[in-house]
Amino acid sequence: MGTIVFVFGDSLVWGSWDSEGGWAGRLRRFLMEREIDDESRYFVLYNLGVSGETTAGLRARFESEVKARLREERQYLILFATGINDSVYLQDREPRTAPADFKRNLESLLDCGKEITGKIVLVGLTPVDEAKTAPSSWNPELFYRNAHIQAYDAIVKETARERSLPFIDLAGVFSEADVRAHFEDGLHPDAWGHQKLFERVRDFLS
Repeated sequence: MGTIVFVFGDSLVWGSWDSEGGWAGRLRRFLMEREIDDESRYFVLYNLGVSGETTAGLRARFESEVKARLREERQYLILFATGINDSVYLQDREPRTAPADFKRNLESLLDCGKEITGKIVLVGLTPVDEAKTAPSSWNPELFYRNAHIQAYDAIVKETARERSLPFIDLAGVFSEADVRAHFEDGLHPDAWGHQKLFERVRDFLS
């Protein structure tokens, strides 16, 4: 029958700073190579990461993205890896997306997702190097701080628990030294970092 995998998220899903397409691109290649050895394990993975994406933006495009890729006689798996751009503070004063709105957007995404499949996985958020992200090097009005990211990550984790959905915790994948060494702009991991994320997601899904 085969399985179509949708990976929704932001630039961390899209694969910024990695010539191999980020952790989602590596997951796609892994699934394709596995299929060569065993045709019964047929997977098609769509990397639907968009740079700067928030839960509101993702909610707005979710249905059209999925509808264009639905096929008969297929199973579906959806991974949502979103939230870090919701947690960013504008001019270090207030979050781009208030926690209550973030929770509501996430719930709406899950409601839409469950109309497609019962197989939905929530992916946690990654840390940042605040020396480079508060403010960010590419926009001085954006402040990414670990305390804020952790608060939004907790909302994702809580929502997964409430919905009895799998949650891939990424909080412990990188040490502070790893982030300083492998997050060139403070937010996006390099190829080494994306490999670590891929291994975490792959092992969780295996």
